[in-house]
Amino acid sequence: MMALYIMFYPEGMKGRILKCDLESYKMKARILEANKIDRDLLIYLIWQLGVVTNERIGEKFGLTYSAVNRRVRIFKEMLDKDKRLQRKFKQVKSQIKI
Repeated sequence: MMALYIMFYPEGMKGRILKCDLESYKMKARILEANKIDRDLLIYLIWQLGVVTNERIGEKFGLTYSAVNRRVRIFKEMLDKDKRLQRKFKQVKSQIKI
């Protein structure tokens, strides 16, 4: 599955579409807002697929399992309100074959 590929190989296709680097997310206490949205998009997408636990997602992004839950909730609220974010999410999600 592509979501697992993303998690175990951050240089994978989704990382390139979003221009993100999972290692930089782990290393920094604070990340730029644009990077945070891309990170949260990936977290939400992987969470939505339901193939791994919040704890495992958190390990890959340098977050606790409860922080993953919070990022999912915040991203979902943003997604409900922001049409551009909805388009971006659909674009990334369309690249995943399950």
